[in-house]
Amino acid sequence: MSINPILTREFDDLMNKLGYFEKKPKLGISLSGGVDSFALLILLHEWLKKRNGKLVAFIVDHGLRNGSDQEAEEVKRLVLKKKIKCRILLWSGAKPKTRIMQTARNFRYDLLMKACLKEKILHLFFGHHLNDNIETFLMRSERLGHKAGLASIRNIREELNVRILRPLIEVEKSRLLDTCNYHNQKWINDPSNLNRKFERVRIRENQKTNLNRFKIKKKIDFYVQQNKILETKISLFFAQNLIFERVGIFKLNMDSFNELSENLKILVFKKTLTTNSGLLHPPKLRAINLLIQQLKSENFSKRTLHQNYIYLKDKFIIISRECKKDNKIKVNLIPNKKIVWDNRFLLFSRFSRATCYSICEFNIEKINNLFFKHEKRKIHFDILKTLPLIKIRNNYMIPFISSEKKLIKSGVSFFFSPKVPLTNN
Repeated sequence: MSINPILTREFDDLMNKLGYFEKKPKLGISLSGGVDSFALLILLHEWLKKRNGKLVAFIVDHGLRNGSDQEAEEVKRLVLKKKIKCRILLWSGAKPKTRIMQTARNFRYDLLMKACLKEKILHLFFGHHLNDNIETFLMRSERLGHKAGLASIRNIREELNVRILRPLIEVEKSRLLDTCNYHNQKWINDPSNLNRKFERVRIRENQKTNLNRFKIKKKIDFYVQQNKILETKISLFFAQNLIFERVGIFKLNMDSFNELSENLKILVFKKTLTTNSGLLHPPKLRAINLLIQQLKSENFSKRTLHQNYIYLKDKFIIISRECKKDNKIKVNLIPNKKIVWDNRFLLFSRFSRATCYSICEFNIEKINNLFFKHEKRKIHFDILKTLPLIKIRNNYMIPFISSEKKLIKSGVSFFFSPKVPLTNN
């Protein structure tokens, strides 16, 4: 029986579609140990040899199954045989009893982002392929979500510090099997891929008999092109009609918003609410549609959705962060060690150790005496509660309240850095 592996010239073409790489690139790969990621490992390793680059393989051990640590060590052994640097990343702490797959995926991405930052890696590769894309399309088709999601998995996604790249997203899984067999590469089968309690496994089983893969691929391509058009329109709308305030407030021009199609109105709220919430997932389509209808009412007043306040003021739709509960949070800040505050801001101190406190009812009297004794507070208390009270020695500061000069002199940086960007364009 003939096999059809991915060879050097074809993989060069796939890599060229991802844009430019630096000289002697250092790349990261998320390695599950399955045939998909090992095929990509082989191809990247060969590609880097010609460019004097380096590859680092990251294995995430979620600790959800007995023996997962032994599997991770076995995968690492296979990687080290190729003289490729390899690190096992552990998901420690309590594990959830519901939404396990989604939570595990979020933790995996968080561990990988931190590992790439530590290794000074700009490009992180995943072995997702055409079969994965079709499964994602089918899963999303069964939900009442926005049709933009039917474009499924992107081959390029920009994060704050890392590009997430999937060069094999249009390649059949059978060819990845052929690639590993061609190179005599062993791999490990994950038993969870056979567990029917997971939606993706059930979809995968149905794929084997019921699907015309060519037709689905054409549908995915159609939605990819539609998404590009929508992204251009939405980016233009934001550029011309959005005012952003650094404390995390979005102001959308009401008249321009009303002129949009219903489809674009949904996307505007989906993107702004997700970006400003600090969450990875968007609000439900039904909730967004309800909000759009409520905005048409003359009696509309402030309401909350997806951890945001939405209200009208001076012909603007205002979206601001819903203030957190009065939790007494205390975080120690080590010099040059970044932390994420309120899931949206990056905070670090260049010179000194600092202690950061949440602002709430228990310390508002102290804050009023320190910052607002001789001048009126110009920022609403709900917004103030999303910011940290920073203590360095005996000095107290609050970003956007304390002077920029004082923050700079203390070596403190604090800026809006959401997990999900406003647009992908």
